Amino acid sequence: MLKDVVACEQCYFWGDLDQAGLAIYLALRARIPHLQLSALYKPMIAALNERGKSHPYVALTDKQGQIRLLTNDDLIAPLAAICVERAVDQEVVSDADIVTLAGHPLHTPRP
Repeated sequence: MLKDVVACEQCYFWGDLDQAGLAIYLALRARIPHLQLSALYKPMIAALNERGKSHPYVALTDKQGQIRLLTNDDLIAPLAAICVERAVDQEVVSDADIVTLAGHPLHTPRP
């Protein structure tokens, strides 16, 4: 059951690196206080600078209309700031990165 999954000691979130994805994380963390961002965001942060792996907030990518996330959260605020112009879908992460990073938290978001 879902309640058993989120009750585990290490609970990580991984979604799209965009304004809506970060807002989803904050909403979930409000209900699951021990929820952390996954280290899987590291390759996504790097992908923001690659045109073939990131995209603008436009209708073609179904990202239009996302509003900038304003938060004082020390981890989320910098992430929201670096993905204001472009977003990265979670599918950009490789299988190798999933194996290596999925069981670890994201500590410092740096491009």
